[in-house]
Amino acid sequence: DNTLSVFPVGPGGALGTAAIVATGSGPFGVAFSPDGSLLAVTNSSDGTVSVFTVGAGGALHAVGATPTGDNPLLMAFSPDGRLLAVANYHDSTAWVYSVGLGGALTKVSSAVTGNGPFGVAFSPDGSV
Repeated sequence: DNTLSVFPVGPGGALGTAAIVATGSGPFGVAFSPDGSLLAVTNSSDGTVSVFTVGAGGALHAVGATPTGDNPLLMAFSPDGRLLAVANYHDSTAWVYSVGLGGALTKVSSAVTGNGPFGVAFSPDGSV
């Protein structure tokens, strides 16, 4: 239904009542920025990445959706939170975005990968 459910987690792992927010078409992967201030969602059906700021109590506020490759699946923020890498399954690419103030994404590079990448990762120091 093109939404994301966000659950507060209480003591001992108890889940609270979910907040539901709209995303793009076919939400698939989710990733928090290292400082927890942003949440990104890949939208596999419409080829976008939605970004939300995370407010008090986990409230999400939409920043916007940014185009990416065909069928984005999983993504990862760099350890310093300045970059976001996205694996695009159908066109076998990885795209990298700079993350601006407030969560705005700007594409900085892309590369062809092996057939059908599912995920991406950064090394702990962000160099790979």
